[in-house]
Amino acid sequence: MTRTQPGRSGFAITGAGFDPASRSGRFEVAASAAALEAKPYRKQYTLPIEAKVGVNRKRQLNLFNPDGTLIELIEWNTIDGKPTPSSQAPPPR
Repeated sequence: MTRTQPGRSGFAITGAGFDPASRSGRFEVAASAAALEAKPYRKQYTLPIEAKVGVNRKRQLNLFNPDGTLIELIEWNTIDGKPTPSSQAPPPR
């Protein structure tokens, strides 16, 4: 994700956890969380900034705009490098 101008939330995501020199598109949630914690606007953002593992076994960071819009930062690979298994739920009717 690249933003050169901070939005109304005051966060600019440019360079947070993303290494463009790697050319692999590798994105690290932990580095993004640390970069966002260091921003001056963090004092005004009252919600926790913490990395979690989603149902698909990928690390993710959930943030919210002031209007309540969800922003998800998600790593490309699963935590163990194995593909996520297919759902065991029945197909929709």
